[in-house]
Amino acid sequence: MKKTWTIIAAFVLSTVLGSGFTGCGKNLNTHHLSLEATVLEVHEKTVLVEVAEDASEHRSADRLTVPTEIEDADEPVPELHVGDRIRVYYDGSISETYPGQVNHVYAIELSEESVPITE
Repeated sequence: MKKTWTIIAAFVLSTVLGSGFTGCGKNLNTHHLSLEATVLEVHEKTVLVEVAEDASEHRSADRLTVPTEIEDADEPVPELHVGDRIRVYYDGSISETYPGQVNHVYAIELSEESVPITE
């Protein structure tokens, strides 16, 4: 009887835990770290962002360079403008330069709070 319960528990745990770790796509927040930021500059292949003050990454760098060319992206990077609030999904590593650099980005999403600044 004890063996049966162990098998059932193992099956349930593998099913529950396994469902959150299959593929990238819609479950980005379960696979990668993310940070909130405001776009300061838009360049051809990168954006310079100001990290939200309440983000843990802000302790490492208040500004980051983020690549906008993403390999194997499920969705294209939205058109970004100065003032946009974005969420960047990345591998967790930030180069210790100034501004800091995020090298492995998995997705960039616009936040609902985006208010482009007109120049």
